[in-house]
Amino acid sequence: MQHAYADAKAAFDRKDPEAATGFERVLILLHDPDLASSSEFADLAVVAAAFRDLSAARETAAAQSQAALALSARESVASGSAPRGKPAEPPVYRDGEPNLTPAVAITQTMPPAHLSERRLWTGAIEILIDETGKVLSAQMATPVQATYDKQLIQAALNWKYRPALKDGMPARYIKIINVRVDSRPDCSIAVMTQCRPQNSN
Repeated sequence: MQHAYADAKAAFDRKDPEAATGFERVLILLHDPDLASSSEFADLAVVAAAFRDLSAARETAAAQSQAALALSARESVASGSAPRGKPAEPPVYRDGEPNLTPAVAITQTMPPAHLSERRLWTGAIEILIDETGKVLSAQMATPVQATYDKQLIQAALNWKYRPALKDGMPARYIKIINVRVDSRPDCSIAVMTQCRPQNSN
């Protein structure tokens, strides 16, 4: 008898669904005429019955909770409010798109060039401008010079534009800007080689 009660109590402590069955078994054993008349097991019958009822109530509550969760999930799917993946990014437009007005620069200051090699440098930078005119990203479409490229990209992230319009609405836009850096000195009587011609821009 004590062994059956101990097993049922252990099952109850670990929240085993079989705990209620275990306590019911104890109560059946206690109905034995020889045991029922014993005062030694009178209190045990009361305790076993209480634990049986607690076990049954706990399992009923767990089942109801699972049913409620399942119903909520079904309702979410039916109403279209089920969790979804990351929203799609807005479309990005380039020059040549119909009904597109390109972004216009508000601030677009090129960083000063401090290049030791005297020559004319050319390249291009590509920037992504969002619907508010902010530069989201910048990369070199055609590199100019490694050190200057880094400075230019950093500067580009702070540029500001009037946003592009697609069908009259602000839109994301990719803008390519040609870059020309002339590190040659102006030509003079003292400097005649590797210099910047007077008519260069």
